Amino acid sequence: MEALQIVLEDEGVQQMIDENATAINESSETLVQFSDVIKDHIMENLDQFVEPGNLSDTHDNIKVFTEAAVSHFANELSEDLAANN
Repeated sequence: MEALQIVLEDEGVQQMIDENATAINESSETLVQFSDVIKDHIMENLDQFVEPGNLSDTHDNIKVFTEAAVSHFANELSEDLAANN
């Protein structure tokens, strides 16, 4: 956490954050909305995630799906933002 604080206090980083504040805020809001999309998908497709009698495997299935979905979504979002700047 200390390393992150040092990076965030850097003048160059602050300037980049200030120059891209709108894009950063929009990305953050979009990611928050995406969490609802993930939850809805899981609830609508429980048979793909639930391992009857095995809570650990169910947890792992949801975790792997969520990590892959978020990674893919963040990558697409970054590419879109880079293309629009």
